[in-house]
Amino acid sequence: MVIPFAVFLPLATQLFITVADTVPTLDVRPSCEAAAKADPMIRKDVQSCLDSERRARDELVKQWSGFAVADRARCLDEVKIGTSPSYAEFVTCLEMARDAKKLNKDEISMGRAPDATANGRKR
Repeated sequence: MVIPFAVFLPLATQLFITVADTVPTLDVRPSCEAAAKADPMIRKDVQSCLDSERRARDELVKQWSGFAVADRARCLDEVKIGTSPSYAEFVTCLEMARDAKKLNKDEISMGRAPDATANGRKR
């Protein structure tokens, strides 16, 4: 018996939404260790960095539902590229995406088109 793919689509969507509704757990220790070693003059210790990352995650938990699901997925992918992930970078990415949308929406409501050269690219 062959089951059409369309039968699984609602289930797959529900699983994605469920996963996207929780703040992901990131391993920030490697990032904090690298930051502590990067500049001995700063002498930023690992525990201080971990505390800062915990505060960033706590803030993210409070704001999580205010971020678009697509932005959550894109920003999570971005913070995982190349280096060790960071909640501080994750929050910054999400806030920038949210604020850019709000700015564009405000410009449109005021009768102005968003800047056509935003980010140095033409739309």
